Amino acid sequence: EWVVEKIPHYLKAAMSLMYGGPHRCALLEMVHAERLLRKVTCKHTARFHEPESAEDIPGFVEYHELNMDEALHPVSHFNTFNDFFSRRLKPDARPI
Repeated sequence: EWVVEKIPHYLKAAMSLMYGGPHRCALLEMVHAERLLRKVTCKHTARFHEPESAEDIPGFVEYHELNMDEALHPVSHFNTFNDFFSRRLKPDARPI
């Protein structure tokens, strides 16, 4: 069974443009566009390394309807959003 996590439409569109959209080559060849995307991405993701970002975890779990019963640790265990995002699952959570 596939587990699909929802992502905001603007992020999905940006990822499509960057990694697989029909305009990918033209967009990435544009130096200014690439620089802008890199700057925005770095700025946006840098905050997820900060301890304050842990405050976003409960809302993220609720919005994406994540099954935290699969997680090895509770939400309160994670010091940053990135710690949570790369969380370990219980060994029997998603058998192959």
